[in-house]
Amino acid sequence: MMQTRRVCANFFGQYGTVAAVRLALNGDGTAKGYCHVVFKEKGDAVAIFANARDEGLYYNNRSLRVDFASPFPARDTKPHHQLYFSGLRSDESYLEGALSNYKQSLKRIKLLTDAGTGQSTGTGFLQFDSPQSATEVLKALNGIKLEDGSLIRLSYAKRKTSTFPPRTTNNSFEAQ
Repeated sequence: MMQTRRVCANFFGQYGTVAAVRLALNGDGTAKGYCHVVFKEKGDAVAIFANARDEGLYYNNRSLRVDFASPFPARDTKPHHQLYFSGLRSDESYLEGALSNYKQSLKRIKLLTDAGTGQSTGTGFLQFDSPQSATEVLKALNGIKLEDGSLIRLSYAKRKTSTFPPRTTNNSFEAQ
């Protein structure tokens, strides 16, 4: 992957200073066939976009599609006790093995399944006894490859937000 990042950075570097290249990866760690390139200057990104629109952009005789990416919405990155995981290719026993050093602080593993098939989606949640324990696991295990070949990604889970109005004590709503 490092070689692929370097090739992308060198190719796009002819249009400006590349700050970062992020490859899109499948759950097994193989490339999806596209990447996100961040330029240090917005003008460099505008220039490559204009060039691609006017003249086309080619690499090894392949036409490249260039577009501006939408910014990611802000995520809750404040440490808390629950982590989200993705990339699991087999059952949770491999994940439990990777977490064996943290079993004292691990309270729950919730593996998500497809509602239609009942098959694992390879994603889920890890609940720990404290935000400190969750942070320790996040730092130690994010991006590791399990014995079955799964490349595990970890992040703080999004906090639940209620979609229901607050409950009233007398089970009635006041007219407004």
